[in-house]
Amino acid sequence: MTHDEQRLRRAGAFIGAGLRDGAFAPQVDRVFDGLDQVVDAHRHLESNVQVGKIVLRPGGAA
Repeated sequence: MTHDEQRLRRAGAFIGAGLRDGAFAPQVDRVFDGLDQVVDAHRHLESNVQVGKIVLRPGGAA
């Protein structure tokens, strides 16, 4: 597909439109709060049971 310029342009336009209008949104599998949960987040990632993104956000327990 990447060698066909017309298909590549159509794919780019399709993806760009989906990102702009919010049709394409990441699917979040699990959210881990705080860097103290980085080990648990990594274990979850290694388990290969997730469907979607694994989010590690700052904050959580201090």
